[in-house]
Amino acid sequence: MSILRLSSTEVLEAVHQIFISRGFHIANAHLTEAELEQIYSLPPQWPASPVYSPFATTHDGYSQVRYKGTKYLTHRLTYQQYWGDLNPTMDISHTLYLGDRTAGYYTTQNLRA
Repeated sequence: MSILRLSSTEVLEAVHQIFISRGFHIANAHLTEAELEQIYSLPPQWPASPVYSPFATTHDGYSQVRYKGTKYLTHRLTYQQYWGDLNPTMDISHTLYLGDRTAGYYTTQNLRA
């Protein structure tokens, strides 16, 4: 099933499953308590730091979460939740960080370097 078929509520529920996983704190030990509180809010408030999936990766290097019996790629779920405009052909970072697409280091000029 495509992520695009999920309602915004279902996407939010699936993303929340990532955060309540036992391994989430271990995978994200670099996050402060304040950042974790923001992530747990509904909708999540993403920190300026990378947020990593707590789940094992597949042989292709992707991390998945099971929601309503279907596996979804975690980085695509979080992107859809944050931006709401997922292009299925878009290459998205495998981390869950979804900050400003135009701010800081990740500007077009720096990406060309």
